[in-house]
Amino acid sequence: MPVPLIEILSILTVLIPLLSIILLGISRYDSLIGWIIKTLLAASLVLFAYSAGTWAFLTYYLRYVMMALFLIIFARAYFKVRGLPFFGKKESGIKTGILFFILSVLIILDAAVIKSHFYPGEAVELSFPLKKGVYYVLQGGDSPVTNFFHRANPAQRYALDLVKLNRFGNRAGGLSPKSLTEYSIFGDTIYSPCECIVTKAADGFPDQVPHNVDTKNPAGNHVAMECKGNRVFIAHMINGSLMVKQGDHIKDGQEIGKVGNSGNTIEPHLHIHAERKNGEPVPILFNGSFLSLNDTFCNQFTLYCH
Repeated sequence: MPVPLIEILSILTVLIPLLSIILLGISRYDSLIGWIIKTLLAASLVLFAYSAGTWAFLTYYLRYVMMALFLIIFARAYFKVRGLPFFGKKESGIKTGILFFILSVLIILDAAVIKSHFYPGEAVELSFPLKKGVYYVLQGGDSPVTNFFHRANPAQRYALDLVKLNRFGNRAGGLSPKSLTEYSIFGDTIYSPCECIVTKAADGFPDQVPHNVDTKNPAGNHVAMECKGNRVFIAHMINGSLMVKQGDHIKDGQEIGKVGNSGNTIEPHLHIHAERKNGEPVPILFNGSFLSLNDTFCNQFTLYCH
Protein backbone atom coordinates (compact mmCIF):
# COMPACT_ATOMS: atom_id res chain seq x y z
CA MET A 1 0.00 0.00 0.00
CA PRO A 2 1.82 3.14 -1.20
CA VAL A 3 2.16 6.09 1.17
CA PRO A 4 -0.34 8.34 -0.68
CA LEU A 5 -2.95 5.55 -0.48
CA ILE A 6 -2.39 5.19 3.27
CA GLU A 7 -2.88 8.93 3.68
CA ILE A 8 -5.99 8.95 1.50
CA LEU A 9 -7.58 5.98 3.31
CA SER A 10 -6.77 7.48 6.70
CA ILE A 11 -8.44 10.77 5.75
CA LEU A 12 -11.48 9.05 4.21
CA THR A 13 -11.86 6.82 7.27
CA VAL A 14 -12.62 9.94 9.30
CA LEU A 15 -13.98 12.38 6.72
CA ILE A 16 -16.76 10.35 5.07
CA PRO A 17 -18.54 9.14 8.23
CA LEU A 18 -18.02 12.56 9.82
CA LEU A 19 -19.74 14.26 6.90
CA SER A 20 -22.64 11.80 7.09
CA ILE A 21 -23.03 12.55 10.81
CA ILE A 22 -22.97 16.32 10.17
CA LEU A 23 -25.60 16.00 7.42
CA LEU A 24 -27.76 13.90 9.72
CA GLY A 25 -27.62 16.65 12.30
CA ILE A 26 -28.19 19.72 10.10
CA SER A 27 -30.73 18.34 7.60
CA ARG A 28 -34.35 19.44 7.78
CA TYR A 29 -36.98 16.72 7.63
CA ASP A 30 -40.66 16.82 6.70
CA SER A 31 -41.27 13.10 7.22
CA LEU A 32 -40.09 10.19 9.33
CA ILE A 33 -39.16 8.12 6.27
CA GLY A 34 -36.69 10.79 5.13
CA TRP A 35 -35.08 10.85 8.57
CA ILE A 36 -34.99 7.05 8.79
CA ILE A 37 -33.27 6.67 5.42
CA LYS A 38 -30.61 9.28 6.19
CA THR A 39 -30.10 7.81 9.65
CA LEU A 40 -29.59 4.33 8.21
CA LEU A 41 -27.15 5.73 5.64
CA ALA A 42 -25.14 7.50 8.32
CA ALA A 43 -25.25 4.44 10.60
CA SER A 44 -24.06 2.15 7.79
CA LEU A 45 -21.18 4.47 6.93
CA VAL A 46 -20.15 4.86 10.57
CA LEU A 47 -20.35 1.08 11.14
CA PHE A 48 -18.24 0.39 8.06
CA ALA A 49 -15.64 2.98 9.02
CA TYR A 50 -15.64 1.75 12.62
CA SER A 51 -15.10 -1.87 11.54
CA ALA A 52 -12.98 -1.56 8.39
CA GLY A 53 -11.31 1.85 8.60
CA THR A 54 -7.55 2.36 8.81
CA TRP A 55 -7.63 3.64 12.40
CA ALA A 56 -4.14 2.48 13.42
CA PHE A 57 -2.61 4.99 10.99
CA LEU A 58 -4.11 7.89 12.96
CA THR A 59 -5.24 6.74 16.38
CA TYR A 60 -7.40 3.78 17.34
CA TYR A 61 -9.22 5.94 19.90
CA LEU A 62 -10.86 7.95 17.10
CA ARG A 63 -13.19 5.08 16.22
CA TYR A 64 -14.79 5.39 19.66
CA VAL A 65 -15.07 9.16 19.30
CA MET A 66 -16.76 8.68 15.92
CA MET A 67 -19.28 6.21 17.31
CA ALA A 68 -20.06 8.43 20.32
CA LEU A 69 -20.57 11.46 18.07
CA PHE A 70 -23.01 9.51 15.88
CA LEU A 71 -25.06 8.41 18.90
CA ILE A 72 -25.25 11.99 20.19
CA ILE A 73 -26.38 13.40 16.83
CA PHE A 74 -28.80 10.51 16.35
CA ALA A 75 -30.46 11.21 19.70
CA ARG A 76 -30.63 14.94 19.00
CA ALA A 77 -32.17 14.38 15.56
CA TYR A 78 -34.68 11.87 16.91
CA PHE A 79 -36.16 14.38 19.33
CA LYS A 80 -36.48 16.88 16.46
CA VAL A 81 -38.50 14.59 14.15
CA ARG A 82 -40.93 13.06 16.64
CA GLY A 83 -44.47 13.81 15.60
CA LEU A 84 -43.73 14.19 11.89
CA PRO A 85 -45.89 12.23 9.39
CA PHE A 86 -44.36 9.02 8.11
CA PHE A 87 -44.48 10.22 4.46
CA GLY A 88 -44.05 13.85 3.43
CA LYS A 89 -45.71 15.66 0.55
CA LYS A 90 -42.34 16.61 -0.98
CA GLU A 91 -40.85 13.11 -1.05
CA SER A 92 -39.11 12.36 -4.35
CA GLY A 93 -39.38 8.78 -5.58
CA ILE A 94 -36.16 9.05 -7.61
CA LYS A 95 -34.19 10.55 -4.71
CA THR A 96 -35.55 7.92 -2.32
CA GLY A 97 -34.63 5.15 -4.78
CA ILE A 98 -31.06 6.43 -5.12
CA LEU A 99 -30.69 6.61 -1.34
CA PHE A 100 -32.03 3.07 -0.98
CA PHE A 101 -29.53 1.84 -3.59
CA ILE A 102 -26.61 3.46 -1.74
CA LEU A 103 -27.93 2.03 1.52
CA SER A 104 -28.10 -1.46 -0.02
CA VAL A 105 -24.45 -1.26 -1.11
CA LEU A 106 -23.40 -0.15 2.37
CA ILE A 107 -25.38 -2.94 4.00
CA ILE A 108 -23.61 -5.47 1.75
CA LEU A 109 -20.22 -4.04 2.75
CA ASP A 110 -21.16 -4.09 6.43
CA ALA A 111 -22.34 -7.68 6.08
CA ALA A 112 -18.98 -8.61 4.53
CA VAL A 113 -17.16 -7.08 7.50
CA ILE A 114 -19.39 -8.97 9.95
CA LYS A 115 -18.83 -12.19 7.99
CA SER A 116 -15.07 -11.72 8.31
CA HIS A 117 -15.32 -12.72 11.98
CA PHE A 118 -16.60 -16.19 11.12
CA TYR A 119 -14.85 -19.07 9.38
CA PRO A 120 -15.83 -22.39 7.83
CA GLY A 121 -14.30 -25.73 8.75
CA GLU A 122 -11.85 -26.57 11.50
CA ALA A 123 -9.44 -24.02 12.98
CA VAL A 124 -6.12 -24.46 14.79
CA GLU A 125 -5.62 -22.98 18.26
CA LEU A 126 -2.23 -21.29 18.64
CA SER A 127 -0.48 -19.24 21.29
CA PHE A 128 -0.20 -15.58 20.43
CA PRO A 129 3.35 -15.03 19.10
CA LEU A 130 3.89 -11.59 20.68
CA LYS A 131 3.87 -10.76 24.37
CA LYS A 132 4.71 -7.15 25.17
CA GLY A 133 1.84 -4.79 24.52
CA VAL A 134 -1.31 -4.20 22.52
CA TYR A 135 -1.34 -5.72 19.04
CA TYR A 136 -3.64 -4.70 16.21
CA VAL A 137 -4.85 -6.63 13.16
CA LEU A 138 -3.88 -4.63 10.08
CA GLN A 139 -5.25 -7.33 7.78
CA GLY A 140 -7.20 -10.41 8.74
CA GLY A 141 -10.50 -12.26 8.81
CA ASP A 142 -12.44 -14.20 6.20
CA SER A 143 -13.48 -11.43 3.80
CA PRO A 144 -11.83 -9.61 0.89
CA VAL A 145 -12.97 -6.36 2.51
CA THR A 146 -10.85 -6.98 5.62
CA ASN A 147 -8.11 -9.19 4.16
CA PHE A 148 -7.77 -8.02 0.56
CA PHE A 149 -4.03 -8.39 -0.05
CA HIS A 150 -3.82 -11.94 1.29
CA ARG A 151 -6.71 -13.26 -0.80
CA ALA A 152 -4.53 -13.42 -3.92
CA ASN A 153 -2.83 -16.48 -2.40
CA PRO A 154 -5.43 -19.17 -1.53
CA ALA A 155 -3.22 -20.63 1.23
CA GLN A 156 -3.21 -17.22 2.96
CA ARG A 157 -6.98 -16.75 3.03
CA TYR A 158 -6.95 -16.46 6.85
CA ALA A 159 -3.51 -14.83 7.19
CA LEU A 160 -2.98 -12.06 9.74
CA ASP A 161 -0.77 -8.98 9.59
CA LEU A 162 -0.10 -7.69 13.09
CA VAL A 163 1.28 -4.35 14.28
CA LYS A 164 1.73 -2.92 17.78
CA LEU A 165 -0.11 0.12 19.11
CA ASN A 166 1.60 2.77 21.20
CA ARG A 167 -0.07 4.70 24.04
CA PHE A 168 -1.63 7.09 21.50
CA GLY A 169 -3.36 4.23 19.69
CA ASN A 170 -1.08 4.56 16.65
CA ARG A 171 1.19 1.84 15.26
CA ALA A 172 4.04 4.33 14.68
CA GLY A 173 5.36 7.75 15.59
CA GLY A 174 3.56 9.44 12.71
CA LEU A 175 1.47 8.60 9.67
CA SER A 176 4.24 7.08 7.51
CA PRO A 177 7.68 7.52 9.13
CA LYS A 178 10.77 6.45 7.21
CA SER A 179 12.71 5.19 10.23
CA LEU A 180 12.11 1.54 11.16
CA THR A 181 12.51 2.30 14.84
CA GLU A 182 9.52 4.66 14.70
CA TYR A 183 7.27 1.60 14.33
CA SER A 184 6.25 0.19 17.71
CA ILE A 185 6.47 -3.45 16.66
CA PHE A 186 9.94 -3.27 15.12
CA GLY A 187 12.32 -5.44 17.15
CA ASP A 188 9.60 -7.14 19.21
CA THR A 189 10.50 -10.71 20.16
CA ILE A 190 8.52 -13.42 18.38
CA TYR A 191 7.62 -16.56 20.32
CA SER A 192 6.73 -19.94 18.85
CA PRO A 193 2.92 -20.29 18.72
CA CYS A 194 3.09 -24.03 19.41
CA GLU A 195 5.35 -26.97 20.08
CA CYS A 196 6.68 -27.80 16.65
CA ILE A 197 9.47 -28.84 14.32
CA VAL A 198 11.08 -26.14 12.18
CA THR A 199 10.85 -27.17 8.53
CA LYS A 200 12.43 -24.01 7.11
CA ALA A 201 14.33 -21.05 8.51
CA ALA A 202 15.38 -18.35 6.03
CA ASP A 203 17.64 -15.49 7.11
CA GLY A 204 19.98 -12.98 5.49
CA PHE A 205 17.48 -10.73 3.71
CA PRO A 206 17.88 -7.01 4.47
CA ASP A 207 15.22 -4.99 6.27
CA GLN A 208 13.62 -2.63 3.78
CA VAL A 209 13.23 1.10 4.23
CA PRO A 210 9.49 1.62 4.88
CA HIS A 211 7.47 1.62 1.64
CA ASN A 212 10.25 -0.09 -0.33
CA VAL A 213 9.51 -3.76 -1.00
CA ASP A 214 11.43 -6.89 -1.97
CA THR A 215 9.05 -8.64 -4.36
CA LYS A 216 11.63 -11.30 -5.28
CA ASN A 217 11.71 -12.58 -1.68
CA PRO A 218 8.16 -11.89 -0.46
CA ALA A 219 8.44 -13.65 2.92
CA GLY A 220 11.83 -12.14 3.71
CA ASN A 221 13.39 -13.69 6.79
CA HIS A 222 10.88 -16.28 7.91
CA VAL A 223 10.20 -19.53 9.74
CA ALA A 224 7.99 -22.42 8.64
CA MET A 225 7.01 -25.08 11.17
CA GLU A 226 5.00 -28.29 11.45
CA CYS A 227 2.45 -27.54 14.14
CA LYS A 228 -0.53 -29.68 15.20
CA GLY A 229 -0.66 -31.34 11.80
CA ASN A 230 -0.49 -28.00 9.95
CA ARG A 231 2.17 -25.75 8.49
CA VAL A 232 2.53 -22.40 10.21
CA PHE A 233 4.45 -19.54 8.60
CA ILE A 234 5.83 -16.44 10.34
CA ALA A 235 7.39 -13.85 8.04
CA HIS A 236 9.17 -10.46 7.72
CA MET A 237 11.65 -10.94 10.58
CA ILE A 238 14.72 -8.79 11.27
CA ASN A 239 17.82 -9.74 9.32
CA GLY A 240 20.05 -11.90 11.53
CA SER A 241 17.46 -12.28 14.30
CA LEU A 242 16.43 -15.91 13.77
CA MET A 243 17.13 -18.06 16.83
CA VAL A 244 16.13 -21.40 15.29
CA LYS A 245 17.19 -23.50 12.31
CA GLN A 246 15.68 -26.18 10.13
CA GLY A 247 15.12 -29.43 12.01
CA ASP A 248 14.93 -27.85 15.47
CA HIS A 249 12.25 -29.18 17.82
CA ILE A 250 11.05 -26.10 19.70
CA LYS A 251 8.64 -25.55 22.56
CA ASP A 252 5.46 -23.51 22.68
CA GLY A 253 6.51 -19.99 23.72
CA GLN A 254 10.18 -20.39 22.81
CA GLU A 255 11.87 -17.32 21.31
CA ILE A 256 12.38 -17.69 17.55
CA GLY A 257 13.34 -14.21 16.32
CA LYS A 258 12.29 -10.56 16.11
CA VAL A 259 9.77 -8.60 14.06
CA GLY A 260 11.37 -6.75 11.15
CA ASN A 261 10.64 -5.39 7.71
CA SER A 262 12.23 -7.86 5.29
CA GLY A 263 10.56 -9.08 2.12
CA ASN A 264 7.46 -7.77 0.38
CA THR A 265 6.26 -5.46 3.14
CA ILE A 266 5.77 -1.69 3.25
CA GLU A 267 6.35 -1.36 7.00
CA PRO A 268 7.30 -3.49 10.03
CA HIS A 269 4.69 -6.06 10.97
CA LEU A 270 4.35 -9.74 11.74
CA HIS A 271 2.72 -11.99 9.16
CA ILE A 272 1.33 -15.34 10.29
CA HIS A 273 -0.78 -17.92 8.51
CA ALA A 274 -1.50 -21.64 8.70
CA GLU A 275 -2.21 -24.17 5.98
CA ARG A 276 -2.60 -27.90 5.54
CA LYS A 277 0.01 -29.96 3.72
CA ASN A 278 -2.07 -29.70 0.53
CA GLY A 279 -2.04 -25.89 0.73
CA GLU A 280 -5.59 -25.55 2.05
CA PRO A 281 -5.85 -22.50 4.35
CA VAL A 282 -6.52 -23.06 8.05
CA PRO A 283 -8.19 -20.45 10.32
CA ILE A 284 -6.16 -19.51 13.40
CA LEU A 285 -7.61 -19.00 16.88
CA PHE A 286 -5.90 -17.14 19.71
CA ASN A 287 -7.52 -17.75 23.09
CA GLY A 288 -10.51 -19.06 21.16
CA SER A 289 -10.87 -15.87 19.10
CA PHE A 290 -10.77 -15.62 15.30
CA LEU A 291 -9.31 -12.18 14.69
CA SER A 292 -10.26 -9.80 11.89
CA LEU A 293 -9.32 -6.28 10.79
CA ASN A 294 -9.33 -3.71 13.64
CA ASP A 295 -9.36 -6.38 16.35
CA THR A 296 -6.75 -6.11 19.07
CA PHE A 297 -4.99 -8.69 21.20
CA CYS A 298 -3.64 -7.43 24.50
CA ASN A 299 -1.02 -8.42 27.00
CA GLN A 300 -1.87 -5.43 29.19
CA PHE A 301 -5.02 -3.61 30.30
CA THR A 302 -6.28 -1.06 27.78
CA LEU A 303 -9.55 0.51 26.64
CA TYR A 304 -9.36 -0.90 23.14
CA CYS A 305 -8.44 -4.51 23.91
CA HIS A 306 -10.30 -7.22 21.96
